[in-house]
Amino acid sequence: MQNKLFVPNQKNRHHSLQACYLMTVNSLTSKNLSMKQAEIDTGYEKNGPNWDFQALLGLARHDLKVTVVGEDDYQAMADDFMVCIDQEGFSPEEKEDAINMTKMSVEEERIKKILNNPNIKIFHERPKLKRLLGLINDNILIASIEKPILNHHKNNGYYSRFVIIKFIEDDYVIIDYPGPPAKENCKIPLTSFLNDIGYVVAVSR
Repeated sequence: MQNKLFVPNQKNRHHSLQACYLMTVNSLTSKNLSMKQAEIDTGYEKNGPNWDFQALLGLARHDLKVTVVGEDDYQAMADDFMVCIDQEGFSPEEKEDAINMTKMSVEEERIKKILNNPNIKIFHERPKLKRLLGLINDNILIASIEKPILNHHKNNGYYSRFVIIKFIEDDYVIIDYPGPPAKENCKIPLTSFLNDIGYVVAVSR
């Protein structure tokens, strides 16, 4: 399933998640959410770090069905959010900043709500081609990219890393990349993409 519109990242480069959120919600519903509303829905904070869990709850609140495919152990993170921080691969300085800026109990509570939300399913597995092919026709796919496969910019230890998967064709994947620089219909070698993908969120009506 394709997103019907394209939304670029903001100039500060910190809104790739919000851009993908808007592309998804506004394509699947009759709503026309603003970037400001996307910030509210996803729990965006200017000084970060901005974890992704509130965005999943935001999608579910719009009566959308959400399927998460990734290796994160949600139950372990709900019990102790340090599990999430420890697996991010931060440098010692970045890790200290993340700990100081993260409201641990808030994130743990969000993850507990995800685990109890009937509109959210979690597959505890690395995203592989077979799973993606099974989801792409009936869902809009948001992918988190763990490495800079395009022109990612690293600010304060975090990549601008969320994209929309539009097509998978032979040896390539076609994505909408919020940027910067923003670009629609980027053609990426499939093998590289599968190696660099972190997790996928499949969203449908």
